[in-house]
Amino acid sequence: MKGCAFKALLSILGLVAIAVALSFGLDRFYGLAPRDTVLASVLGGIGGWIAVNLLISAITAWRERTELIDGLGGQTPVDGRRAVLVGELRPAGGTLVAPFSGSDSVAYAYEIYRMQRQPKGGSIKVTHYDGVALVPSVIVTRAGSFVLAAVPELECEETVVTSDAERQRAADFIARTTFEMPTPVSARPGIERQWNDNDGSFRRDSRRVTDEATLAECTLTEKRIAPGAQVCVIGRYSADRRAIVADPNDWSKITRLMTGNVETVTAQLRARAIGWLVAGVIVMAVVAGGLAAFASSSS
Repeated sequence: MKGCAFKALLSILGLVAIAVALSFGLDRFYGLAPRDTVLASVLGGIGGWIAVNLLISAITAWRERTELIDGLGGQTPVDGRRAVLVGELRPAGGTLVAPFSGSDSVAYAYEIYRMQRQPKGGSIKVTHYDGVALVPSVIVTRAGSFVLAAVPELECEETVVTSDAERQRAADFIARTTFEMPTPVSARPGIERQWNDNDGSFRRDSRRVTDEATLAECTLTEKRIAPGAQVCVIGRYSADRRAIVADPNDWSKITRLMTGNVETVTAQLRARAIGWLVAGVIVMAVVAGGLAAFASSSS
């Protein structure tokens, strides 16, 4: 958890630093006293902080794209460092049956939710059930096979259940499954259980709310990874275990698993990088324009 706390502290310090810098700039170039620009500096600082994070996300996505392309060379990952593995995901033993589609899977994730209308208009998403499961599996690459010993975030196609057969399968799944209430994010054991996969398998089925809702009122979605699927896995590498493992210090560094061939994944990362870059530039322009307007009206 130290890494998460350190990142949170850096974020707070970064926001404060941007706000102070904007206050100094308004004083230096427009002659506005800091006491008169507190609100504008804070709002500008928040906008600047958002813009910086968007730009960091863009750089990260582009770096992942570069690492993915480099990973095609089949080089062995470096111990204790982030690795990008490209290859097939194969079960080490048996497979899972996806809860809604009934298809053989190496991993799956599902969610059952409904949109609840609010008295003052609009609606919010209320999740009733969700879960994730993974069987012992390996990533087969040009550099050899590597164990997947962390529960990844699945970045793959999400299917919305529409057929009566799938809804009946979902109802049967709910009837025979023992659900647990989710562990608070702040609880270290819960976080470790969520992302560690030391014995090679993992399953979590959570019930988020206690009120009843019929499946007819809900939207059911499912993600699944088929045996032998082409994947890109990004996570921390352990040479001792020859495996992708959960980061022991920073639980925000979640292992990611993306499906699709290399061309598809690189295109997705490129699109993300460009999208976040454009968004970051737009936010920066809005902040700059707002501060300029404020300075002109105040001077």
